[in-house]
Amino acid sequence: MKQKAPPLTAETLKSWLKQLPRSASITSPDVVKRFGVSRSTAARILKASVEEGVLERSGSTKNAAYSLALTKKRPRAHDLNISKSLIGLAEDRVFDDVSMRLGLQSRLSSQTFRIAQYAFSEMLNNAIDHSMSKTAEIHVVLESGTFKFKIRDHGVGIFRKIRQTFTLPDNEAAIEHLLKGKQTTAPDAHSGQGIFFTSKIADLFAIRSEQFELTIDNNKKDLRLGTIRNLKGTEVLFSVKTQTRRSLEKLFQEYANDDFEFDRSKYPIRILQQTGAVSRSQARRLTFGLEQFDRIIFDFSGVKELGQGFADELFRVFQSRHPKIVLEVRNANAAVDFMIRRARTSV
Repeated sequence: MKQKAPPLTAETLKSWLKQLPRSASITSPDVVKRFGVSRSTAARILKASVEEGVLERSGSTKNAAYSLALTKKRPRAHDLNISKSLIGLAEDRVFDDVSMRLGLQSRLSSQTFRIAQYAFSEMLNNAIDHSMSKTAEIHVVLESGTFKFKIRDHGVGIFRKIRQTFTLPDNEAAIEHLLKGKQTTAPDAHSGQGIFFTSKIADLFAIRSEQFELTIDNNKKDLRLGTIRNLKGTEVLFSVKTQTRRSLEKLFQEYANDDFEFDRSKYPIRILQQTGAVSRSQARRLTFGLEQFDRIIFDFSGVKELGQGFADELFRVFQSRHPKIVLEVRNANAAVDFMIRRARTSV
């Protein structure tokens, strides 16, 4: 049986060339034949590999040959800085302009392009509809095989806006609420899904506002809350590999039912330990708004122990009030699992 070729990336091209005789070169037709991809895909990856400093190109466009770079070159960066008035701004037109000026369709895989379009549009739309800022600064960069953008407004600030809208006690509680999904400060115009899905499709996602920075590193499966120097408004950062294996379609399917409705949420309990003691009152804040879901996945990664009050409020009180909602537990250690089972037996 013929062995299936690996996915085409700059790294697989590099590995292939290393197996060939020294000083060997390849052409675009060679790549098409070896990896079974289209000519346009081969051309795009070869071009990106040269820009990343992995390959060197020689010859004319028609007869171009590619070989391993003899010296490590600093990858070529493509930067774009723009300032926009948010009044009457259409986020899709801004992305189209960015895409054209940076040549995103030729530099990103089709999957990455869809992710970039979705994430950029959602985050800029949030600034337009929620921030109450007149302007925003946008920075987009392609460098070292990564697509990144930063959007900064000068408005009310995302954590403060959530806190005021839902009458929460502090910005820490607002951050906890933000992570649930389906929570929006403008329900007539938004579903509350944008940040939820954008934060999960990114390699790295961060939100900064006032004294807080929430960072989600999906490559390291890490979520952390830190403090920063006071920042007026909101700054969102997003990055993903230009040839990512992530898929928006798979992500949406993971959190949707058979009718394509966003019916489940996944919540990292670890964030609660970073904002304060895991108590009964904290569990009450956590359950606020969760009645909108049919299934809730609680991720206990990094949580060493659980208070009796928290477990009771979540797995007995809330479950009794909403018996049709499935509460799923993941990554709980023995001590945490004991407290959860104890609470559930009291239902």
